[in-house]
Amino acid sequence: PVNILHEEREHKPESDTDAVESKAAASSEMQTHSDFTERDEMQYDDMEFPCDVPEEHLHHQVPKEAVESHQVPEEAVENLMHSEEAPEIFQNPVDLDHDDNEPENDDREEESANEDKDTPSTSEAKNNEDQKQNRKQGGRRINNKTKAEVERRKAIMNKQNTDWLLKQMLSFAYEKKKKDPNHVWEKDEKSRVENCIKNWAEKSNPKHMSKRKDIELGTVLPDRGNYRYCLDYLKRRCTAFETRPFEESSSDSNMTTVAPPTMRLTGTMHLKHNITAEDVKKAALSSPTSKVNPVYKKEELVPPVPDKALLKKEQDFYGLTKDDFHLPCPVVSVANMEPSEIKKLEEISNGVPILLMKGLDTAAKIDLAKFAIEKIPIAQKKTEIIVLNQVPQPAEQNKNDKGEDTWSIFHREEKIPLDEYLKYLKKVEKKADDYKPESGEQNSPWSRFATNVDLTGKDCKKVLEELQKLPEHLRPRSKTNLLSQLDFNVFGINTIQMYLKAIGSRTAAHMEHLLMASINWNLGPGPCVWYAVSYEYWGELEKLTTENGANYHHENYWPSEEELVKNKIPFYKFEQLAKEMVYLNSGCFHFVQSNSYCSNIAWNVGQPTFTQLAISMVAVDHNIQKKNDNIIPLGQMAWSVAKEKKFIDVPEVYELIRNIMIRSLAHMEKYFLYIKENEKEFGVNPFGNASKNCWCTSCGCEVFNIVHWAVKKKTKEDEEEPLEPFCSGCTPPKGYILNKLEFTYQRTLEELREIFDGYRSME
Repeated sequence: PVNILHEEREHKPESDTDAVESKAAASSEMQTHSDFTERDEMQYDDMEFPCDVPEEHLHHQVPKEAVESHQVPEEAVENLMHSEEAPEIFQNPVDLDHDDNEPENDDREEESANEDKDTPSTSEAKNNEDQKQNRKQGGRRINNKTKAEVERRKAIMNKQNTDWLLKQMLSFAYEKKKKDPNHVWEKDEKSRVENCIKNWAEKSNPKHMSKRKDIELGTVLPDRGNYRYCLDYLKRRCTAFETRPFEESSSDSNMTTVAPPTMRLTGTMHLKHNITAEDVKKAALSSPTSKVNPVYKKEELVPPVPDKALLKKEQDFYGLTKDDFHLPCPVVSVANMEPSEIKKLEEISNGVPILLMKGLDTAAKIDLAKFAIEKIPIAQKKTEIIVLNQVPQPAEQNKNDKGEDTWSIFHREEKIPLDEYLKYLKKVEKKADDYKPESGEQNSPWSRFATNVDLTGKDCKKVLEELQKLPEHLRPRSKTNLLSQLDFNVFGINTIQMYLKAIGSRTAAHMEHLLMASINWNLGPGPCVWYAVSYEYWGELEKLTTENGANYHHENYWPSEEELVKNKIPFYKFEQLAKEMVYLNSGCFHFVQSNSYCSNIAWNVGQPTFTQLAISMVAVDHNIQKKNDNIIPLGQMAWSVAKEKKFIDVPEVYELIRNIMIRSLAHMEKYFLYIKENEKEFGVNPFGNASKNCWCTSCGCEVFNIVHWAVKKKTKEDEEEPLEPFCSGCTPPKGYILNKLEFTYQRTLEELREIFDGYRSME
């Protein structure tokens, strides 16, 4: 899907500043206004592509046909394929490494001369009034120059983006024709286009090139057996033990039982993981009138410290110098589905931050053609999907609407029905104004990125059955997938979602929810560029994003390669081709851009390993600390595992599950007592799945088993405000009133104790 829109900004100056900006824009030497939909009488064949593209050519560098289809039509690039002049733009591309913040020398000299000529005299002959007037005029001159410089940067940026977009379109059309056995190349057409692409590649900065490295299944990688050298860090947070004596509960009737604080999943344990439910009860109720925790110690959560020795080993392993922080992505080829082959694949998948897999569709006999969006029978086509309108630009840069380098991503989000979007893929029926961005630079090309298209329901069942042919550790649903323990859908996590991408579509930097492993399969036809940073650097990244005006937990920024290198944060940058699968291991930070037209399917997997479970426990507490929602209920997941008596034979996983259960059972013992002794309105949950997976309105933590309900006060008499959930540690703030049924629960204490004692190893 692609929508390249150029809209003229209709703007009437409302102030002196606006007037100056309008005048500067009008007098700019390189105008970039264009409208690809209105002036379609100009034929694409009339275009020439010199290095300095004049205004009239910018009007139609991307023709109307390209807007109407997610495939670039052959006629859209026909002139580039055949024209003798076409190669010039690729032989002389705009320098993407040029510092746009520095004016040209001639401009600086001219401005300096003007300043000398116009600077007010400071002689004693000038009176105070003259000096005030001169200072005012000087300020206006500076403002004029600033506005002119902004327009200059914007013009350069728009030309860079348009040149890059054309290069990607040409490359896509070339690859399409090359793969077509029926295509007949015209005289010199193939060699001429190949030279265009080659010339562009030669002029590209080598430091921005993608890196991949083929490795054999079974290869021993530098951190084998100690994921990212974080094993000690995770054990200290999740399994550390320290004895703490506690006394039996006092019978003093004058003391009032208090609600337990918000439950944490990290911190030194005071109870052994193999104790009974009765032991947990005694410990929990030993201090019902205070917030002293006899079960575990609340500790400050700090990020891991990256081990420099691991970086050195990886640089040696990949043949890099000590100053090269750009790591190649390991690539494995899957030849068959033999158990020995799959075992090696699972080991290496769980042993590297990120892995690229080739040949999996052939080995598993999966027909990826069934996932073509036109073939998927999606019943709920009236369901609205999210579409992001973005400005396509090279992956190694991120500029704002003023042409300045920034980490913030600008896009306009809209929601439209899926069936409307599918029709849009074939033909745009509305005017371009209907998709006109409401803000931002409108003289740049715009692309449309359809995100999070849910493939659920009976209509998709047959298609999704193809994915059950995958090895078990890669399947969306399996007996060993922790996310399969949830008996409800968490969309995009334990369900499949599709992403429909045009050239330049960006998925902003983020980590997966609770840092679960993730799978992304590129259905093609074009490639995607990936950036990734391994788990141990999350503390460094959080600090760096803050320094660059972004929020680590908000998916609205695009990190700078240069900033990563400057801060000695190693990163992966590689290209994912059609039919290749990316496996993101636990806690892998990443951001992605499509460099062509493609669609991807993605889902999460919860591997039953100590590493995955411990990293998720740390993520839960980090989210609470930052007041971010924990939308994957890890506590509920652990109790589901226990009820089905899974992973008892995996000692490290079993211990973590038991530790989670000890914390939550002790929490319930104290919470039930608090509700009873304070005579709160209490009842069995009447809200169905609404309270199965909910998180606290105030702090974002998972609300396990007992939900405290409140509702906002009505602002209008006829409005119905929804019930909102709160945890035990958060009191509904001012403006909320308690629901008539204030507390609800899913399971009784007796049920929880029975499940707890039933989940015991044979040790």
